[in-house]
Amino acid sequence: FYKGFASLVCHRAARRHYNAHNSNDGSASSRYVSLWLQSQASAAFGVDIHPAAEIGSGVFFDHASGLVIGETAVVGNNCTLLHGVTLGGTGKVSGNRHPKVGNNVLIGAGSSILGNITIGDCAKIGAGSIVLRPIPHGATAVGAPAKIIGWAKENDPASMIDNTLDNVVEIGAQGEESPGVSTTSSDVFTDDSSTENGEKNSESAKDVEVENTDEGSDVSKMGKSIKDTEEETQMKIERKSREKSNTRQHSHRTLCLFRRSHTPRRDSLSYSNLYDNLSDLCTEAEIGEVYLELLKKEK
Repeated sequence: FYKGFASLVCHRAARRHYNAHNSNDGSASSRYVSLWLQSQASAAFGVDIHPAAEIGSGVFFDHASGLVIGETAVVGNNCTLLHGVTLGGTGKVSGNRHPKVGNNVLIGAGSSILGNITIGDCAKIGAGSIVLRPIPHGATAVGAPAKIIGWAKENDPASMIDNTLDNVVEIGAQGEESPGVSTTSSDVFTDDSSTENGEKNSESAKDVEVENTDEGSDVSKMGKSIKDTEEETQMKIERKSREKSNTRQHSHRTLCLFRRSHTPRRDSLSYSNLYDNLSDLCTEAEIGEVYLELLKKEK
């Protein structure tokens, strides 16, 4: 067996005895048995889980070495914790002092989550992070101290195990347009090429004027024609800029309407659902902003 699985089995047995001790008819021997199982599992597998810690179903300890979970910690269903993860306390001897991890959460190797804070459902914590503040549903956090860098694309980050954080919509990402509000760059490139052609023609006209002094009138006409071409090119660029601005305004109006009308429940709010609804109207960065605003509204 994997030692992560074996250590989790030992923890469930230890927790059963620990709960028996806390019942009305519990004996002191049950507490000693639970603490003995914890100690033996820690010595054998290098995994230290307090018997009182609450761990849900479908939890996967990948490698598991150096894993530490404190007394009042809670780990939701279908989570993945890699080696070296610490769910630690605030330093107090008693009281509710350990993290509360939601469902389908991925916690990278060597991460430390400290204090009585909440990690939302479907969140991702990057390797080596030190988390000191709550992380909302679907968010991706990394760093020491950890900061939110974006939103998970997966419905179940724990099963995908995206350790390199490739499937993340970064906050403030630029240059990504959705199909519904496409403002393709091909038109802009066409205008730039026209401008370049105009500049080349202008230089060509100057060369003709130097080399052919006897044909001054023809060169003058050519220069006028080039000037007219440059003015038309500039007008095209300004028109494309106005169209892009109008498209952006349409996108923001759509976001505002969605904010006013959409009131999701906590169990249905996820970035993936929001992405499905708005991917044809908005950029991924704008969807991330709406998601963050809905989280604040939900509280």
